[in-house]
Amino acid sequence: MSGREALSGREALGILKVGIIGHKGFVGSAFYELFSSDKKYEVLGIEKENYEQLKGGRFHLLINANGNSSKPLAEKTPFLDFEMNVCSTANFLQDFSFEHYIHISTVEVYGDASQQQNTLEDTPINSLSLSNYGFSKHLSELAVKKYAKSWLILRLAGLVGKNMKKGPAFDILSSSRLFVSQDSSYQYLNTLDVASIAKSLAERGCWNDVYNVVGKGSMRLSELARMCDAKLSQTAGKEVHFNVSCAKLESKMRVPTTRETLEKFIQGWKNSSGQ
Repeated sequence: MSGREALSGREALGILKVGIIGHKGFVGSAFYELFSSDKKYEVLGIEKENYEQLKGGRFHLLINANGNSSKPLAEKTPFLDFEMNVCSTANFLQDFSFEHYIHISTVEVYGDASQQQNTLEDTPINSLSLSNYGFSKHLSELAVKKYAKSWLILRLAGLVGKNMKKGPAFDILSSSRLFVSQDSSYQYLNTLDVASIAKSLAERGCWNDVYNVVGKGSMRLSELARMCDAKLSQTAGKEVHFNVSCAKLESKMRVPTTRETLEKFIQGWKNSSGQ
């Protein structure tokens, strides 16, 4: 039986094929874990090692959790960032066939994410005023809107979860050292909650739309440090604030708060480290 015939047989049984690009990454691994736990999906992880083998494949749903997520790298090497975010997205849209497409983006596309009124999903974006990182992410969104017939764009903010390796929350938990001001305020969601929200939106048919998928409310990093019993060794740095609207997402479902997300994650972190 050919691969195409086998796929048709599985589809006849109601099993839907999902491809996840970047399935071993911080965000992609959460999507892989969640979708793999649902028997109505057959999930394939797409990476460099099997890309050519899977190229040309057909999917019910293709999820792009790939690309550059480092703002410092984008500032240092903007054209590499462009290649990793914009060019790679164009390649994925061309190299695979799919009914639906989920694109992981960022609230950095707003430029100023400190005020809710500036972060509504239909807020006009001045692309030339964005950071290199926000610019490449914005352009990748435009490519998706232009070339995918059925798409869902998710703009993320702060994240915690399995395999966390960077960010202010990681810095506080792992070394008590910060590279931004302790007075900065962030929003956080667990990566598994992000995947669950995305899955719910997809299964409800919320296509051709954009959602801010962020924790409700923000928290100062100084308060996060107190929750972790961490004594910060570095408090100087730029003050950064996130206050992104999640009202649109809340109209569809309950959104976890930043506080409950962090309390649950920190408790699990302490338990795993024997504290």
